[in-house]
Amino acid sequence: MPENEKSLKEKMGKRPTFGNDSQLNALLLANKEKGHPDKPYKVNDSNCKGTGLYVYVGARHKIFRMDYTFDGKVKTFTIGKYQTEIGLKEARDKAKEARAMLALGKDPSGEKQAVKQAEIAKQAEIEKAKLADMQTFSKTAREYLAIWGQGKRFRSVYNQNIALNVHILPVLGDKPIAEIKQDDIVKMYVGLDDVSATQSKSLSLIRNVFQYAIAKGYVSADPTLNIEKLLPKSNHETKHHDAIVNPIEVAKMLQKIDAFVKNDTSMSDSIKLGLQLICYLPLRALELCGLKWSEIDFEHAQINLSKERVKTKNNFTLPLSTQALELLKQAYDRRLSVYVFQSIKGAGHIGNASLLRALKNAGIEGQSVHGFRSTFSSICFSASQSCFFVKEYCLNHKVGNQIEQSYNRASLDSQKRRLLQWYSDCVDSLRAGNGMIKFDQSVLTLD
Repeated sequence: MPENEKSLKEKMGKRPTFGNDSQLNALLLANKEKGHPDKPYKVNDSNCKGTGLYVYVGARHKIFRMDYTFDGKVKTFTIGKYQTEIGLKEARDKAKEARAMLALGKDPSGEKQAVKQAEIAKQAEIEKAKLADMQTFSKTAREYLAIWGQGKRFRSVYNQNIALNVHILPVLGDKPIAEIKQDDIVKMYVGLDDVSATQSKSLSLIRNVFQYAIAKGYVSADPTLNIEKLLPKSNHETKHHDAIVNPIEVAKMLQKIDAFVKNDTSMSDSIKLGLQLICYLPLRALELCGLKWSEIDFEHAQINLSKERVKTKNNFTLPLSTQALELLKQAYDRRLSVYVFQSIKGAGHIGNASLLRALKNAGIEGQSVHGFRSTFSSICFSASQSCFFVKEYCLNHKVGNQIEQSYNRASLDSQKRRLLQWYSDCVDSLRAGNGMIKFDQSVLTLD
């Protein structure tokens, strides 16, 4: 007989026994009267010796158990609580079933746990099916975004899903959309820590989801209607992208970037190129970071971005200054990816955070990646207010109202090219400590 099994039999032989319910209850009462009600002890079933059935008597519960050995280890099979869950006869039957499993080489505790896990999984599937059949806010919102997101930029879809998954669904997700009231939306709104952009974006998305739900017939009324009257006023001020716009400070920033690019040996070539080009190109951060070699027309010295890549949803052409073109030509000879700014972590491209981190490492504070667009705008406008429209076209901003935009089809390519060349020359002059180059109005002359 294995040592563990022999030791187990010896321990069980020293315990008191009972033969029926009356004897068990009498034994329990006698032990309680001895003044040790809180000290756990075990009582064997004398009529079920072959199974090893006993009652574990604790401070609060009396539990039917069975000790056994399996794979050389002593294990305990818990059958159920005496009287509250299971009676003596049923416990004896369960113990015999457990012994029969052991004879077949099966672990009773393991089998019980497997059955329990199967029941839990089955119940989870039932609840999941119920939720799937229910028209919840989560289900409705995902339906709406699937339709809304068609043809939208990746970043726009991504931001909407972040607002939905992070801020809205934890509060409203599992609620049937027809049962959501204004109070539910107000509570969700108040819980967003008074971050006005987040609050505004979340409320706008909820409103759009309900408009979709009305159109689909899921609900008959929009609880967001006039909800602003119930919302607390936000004290949060609108935060603009950090930007350095004073020419003297711009010069210092350019000098720091130049020194950092030349002296830092730990920085990747992509980050160095990004820091250099961002000084000349007033592109949005995502447009710059995701730039592909196929979007650069070296022959005509310009960048061609498709409408899927830009915020305005129109194809956009940005002329390249001689400085920017030269940097790109040098980088093209050592290209390793379809992206101009390849990430060292994989096949993708660098992100806004990488450039921002590099700026901070260069000792530059108060300038975001997007802020270089503000730097370009401010330098150009301070040099000549008459360059406003050309400057706005370089930034790919929509100018005028919708009617004016539909009639004004002028590309101003030559003026854009001359303005960007003037700005690049101005950047080089500021970096060298020579101050701003005087603006020449011929830059704006129509061809």
